[in-house]
Amino acid sequence: MTSLKTYHSIAAVCCLFLFKPLDTEAADVNGASFTAVGKGLVNYISTSSTPIANCGDFNRISDVNHSVISARLIPAEGGAVEHCEIHGVIAPEIQYIVNLPAKWNRRLYMIGNGGFGGQSVISDYAVEDRAKARRLGFVTAFTNTGHGEDAHFASWAHNNIQKEIDYGYRSIHLTAVIAKQLSVLYYGKAPAFSYFEGCSGGGRQGLVAAQRFPGDFDGIAVGAPFYDLPAIEMQSWWNQETTAKTTLTAERVRMLGNFIMDEFDSVDGVNDRVIDNPLAIDFEPARDLPRDASGEQGFTDEEIEAFTRIYQGPRIENKQIAPGLPIGAELPGVRDAGRTYEKSNEASPWSARVYQEGSGYNMTLEILESWLKYMAFPTDNPDYDWQQLDLKNDLELMQTMGHIMNAKSKDLSPYMDRGNKILMYHGWADVGVSPIMTVQYYEQVMQTMGLDTQSFFRTFMVPGMFHCSGGRNVDHFDVMTTLIDWVEAGLSPDRIDAARIEEGKVVRTRPLCPYPQVARYRKRGSTDKAENFVCALPNKKVNKK
Repeated sequence: MTSLKTYHSIAAVCCLFLFKPLDTEAADVNGASFTAVGKGLVNYISTSSTPIANCGDFNRISDVNHSVISARLIPAEGGAVEHCEIHGVIAPEIQYIVNLPAKWNRRLYMIGNGGFGGQSVISDYAVEDRAKARRLGFVTAFTNTGHGEDAHFASWAHNNIQKEIDYGYRSIHLTAVIAKQLSVLYYGKAPAFSYFEGCSGGGRQGLVAAQRFPGDFDGIAVGAPFYDLPAIEMQSWWNQETTAKTTLTAERVRMLGNFIMDEFDSVDGVNDRVIDNPLAIDFEPARDLPRDASGEQGFTDEEIEAFTRIYQGPRIENKQIAPGLPIGAELPGVRDAGRTYEKSNEASPWSARVYQEGSGYNMTLEILESWLKYMAFPTDNPDYDWQQLDLKNDLELMQTMGHIMNAKSKDLSPYMDRGNKILMYHGWADVGVSPIMTVQYYEQVMQTMGLDTQSFFRTFMVPGMFHCSGGRNVDHFDVMTTLIDWVEAGLSPDRIDAARIEEGKVVRTRPLCPYPQVARYRKRGSTDKAENFVCALPNKKVNKK
């Protein structure tokens, strides 16, 4: 074991690494990662490193920049593996938790946050995902992003640019640096490979890491990223303003969804009430929806106008600010099915995100109001009324915060040049973060970087999946094993097997294909079997079946 004398200098060493990144020896989550471990090329624990230090000695780390709150050895029991759990704080208020397993596979796995962050490091947020990684020998890391407020609120940001910076990008970077240094102190070795996984807010964090700190992670799994926060919030504002003037109900949205499926479901060659590629559908509510002033045999003029605005997205004098919502996301599906299937949990993704029925919960409006009051503008205004926003004049004022929060860079050469990889995914039935926005970003990167893009960055769209998981189709797929095989074994992901699991049983498998390809039915065999599909370029845009 390392001598106590060595530990007298631990605090000083750790803090040096807050400002000088470690030179290693090698260059809202979906919940289904590490489920295909036995099928991957990488054997996570073929060799392992063991500790050379005492876990309890890390309690001595403390100085002006970094302090360990607790360091304790967790025994192997109840399904957990023995590991050293270190809970610490990076000045001013970035809390982190790093777990160092007794048998280490020389890899770091860091998981991202949802929404506006703030999830407690000692809460159950993504706790099983981290435990699963530890059982495979990963050092795991997680941060509260520098504040402790609920992820749907931004009051913590009130007149506090330091917390905004910590949430925006600093907390992820410094937690990764500390996790690597703690690994050196515990095992005598640095991680050979470091990985990050996140969806929604965590997806944004992943792109931020690739763009600002390309040396932090060898592989990054990015799900449904809101990489342009002002644009996303303006889309939310646009939809809330639209639905505030129109009475939408679950019944009317279901009627809309059924009309779309009746007209366009068969375009992809499979009648499964899932649109495989909304970009291939030419749908205009004013042209295609049946009109009926009574609403019995069709839709009212007011409803059609509302649907038109929602699908078009926010505009200023016909200039697009953000894309609208994809078609095919209207009908109910199971929420959070990536973890647990519950039939009673079925609902339309539009509910509580696009419209509010009666006095029901409106998640989107809650997030929007918090953003406008405490984060959007250089000067906070807790009394701000979201309905007073002037889209034309106020959007420019949001760009200061955009510089802190956004991950919009199209040139990812510094990340690519290190041999690193990005695997991005997004559900086509996501209305929390429009998947069209993700596709647009990927296309812009391809335009900037050309044919080199797919050598390090690939995107997989998931038909019928809601925000990060759930929906009407497959939503279980192992992005991390796929990513690690790509980084360490050079196995380019030409398709990813995905499944729909109900009550513990696999009821459907489908391949996910690298964009712009889609899964095309071979026209033989069950449409619930992945082997009956091939990845191919999509059909040309069509108006009707």
